[in-house]
Amino acid sequence: MRIHERGERLRGAGPRVVDIGITVLVQAAVTMPFVVPRAAGLPEVTWASYGLTTLAVLPLIWRRRAPVAVLLSALTISALYKLTLDGPGQPLPYPGLIAVYTVAALSPPRKRVAVTVLTFATIVPSVTPSRRPAGTR
Repeated sequence: MRIHERGERLRGAGPRVVDIGITVLVQAAVTMPFVVPRAAGLPEVTWASYGLTTLAVLPLIWRRRAPVAVLLSALTISALYKLTLDGPGQPLPYPGLIAVYTVAALSPPRKRVAVTVLTFATIVPSVTPSRRPAGTR
């Protein structure tokens, strides 16, 4: 099958099939840190950390039906992961990025503005360096 033919088949796929495909791809990406060999000093891989990571990905199935709810769940679960577990995690927050894109693409302007403000209010503090001494949590 040629690439052009595959592209045509994908265009014919329904939105639900595309959303499930995106969810599967994101799950594969966030699984990588759990299956590749890890350096000795890094936190251990646990089922709890993998489960919480998977829980952040699953709402992407409903990203077109409830984009804001999917974004809020991705942000909440990611914050919960950061605060409660010290697992391998994914350096890029794929579920959150896809959810933000979906809100920007599918929501009316008023929702986009509100979500932008909320997103910056939650993300900026999480990436701002803390003033605690190095090595403490």
